[in-house]
Amino acid sequence: MFAGIEEAQVPGYRIYLTSGDYDLEIRTVTMGESRKKVPFVGVEFLVTGSNNPAHPVGSVANWTELGDKDGWLGRVRGFLHAVVQNDGACTVNEITAEVASALCENAGEKIRGYKVRAIVTDVTTRTGKNVTRHAWFPSGKPEAKASA
Repeated sequence: MFAGIEEAQVPGYRIYLTSGDYDLEIRTVTMGESRKKVPFVGVEFLVTGSNNPAHPVGSVANWTELGDKDGWLGRVRGFLHAVVQNDGACTVNEITAEVASALCENAGEKIRGYKVRAIVTDVTTRTGKNVTRHAWFPSGKPEAKASA
């Protein structure tokens, strides 16, 4: 009856990446609006490589961008650019609203399994708030798509 419980995620529980260097595989993408009508994009990853013991290989991690934060669309665009780079040359200017929607719709079905590298660093903003910054790099296609 409980087969697979080890992989089950507790609803609403997110584990965000902290400083480190990660290899990640995209599991699902969520986009929408919060109860306060703030747009957001969230991605759930399987950690396939890590130099941070808080996020070991095989664990699940998340990244979320909220639309009420300055520069959020640029950060989402940068992430999606790294993902599509796995399919070959693409400029960041090719990541339009239509492309972003197509990549993220249906729980990220088109990019599920794609691999990215994330270098996450701690940063203190001008207002003194501690945040993390993510630098995204292409890292590979899903196995089935890589051989196609």
